[in-house]
Amino acid sequence: MKPISKEEFQKMSENDMARLIALKNVLDRKAKAEAEAEAEAEAEQTYLTEAHRKNTEAVIAYWESIDPSKVDWEKEVERQKKNATHN
Repeated sequence: MKPISKEEFQKMSENDMARLIALKNVLDRKAKAEAEAEAEAEAEQTYLTEAHRKNTEAVIAYWESIDPSKVDWEKEVERQKKNATHN
């Protein structure tokens, strides 16, 4: 949609102006709805199953509870390797 000149705008009838304003409002609402849907989709975490959700939450809680300065990182790497082979 190309912009209209000031002269064209002044020559428009009230009906044309109302239609133009209505079109602008529709396009604005559509853009807003699309932006909200996109933001919601990005923010929403999806899980395969309820067990997947619980496991994910448990891992997050585990990592949040760790004090990095007190971790034996060699043992932690070994533990993760062991767990990875069991899955």
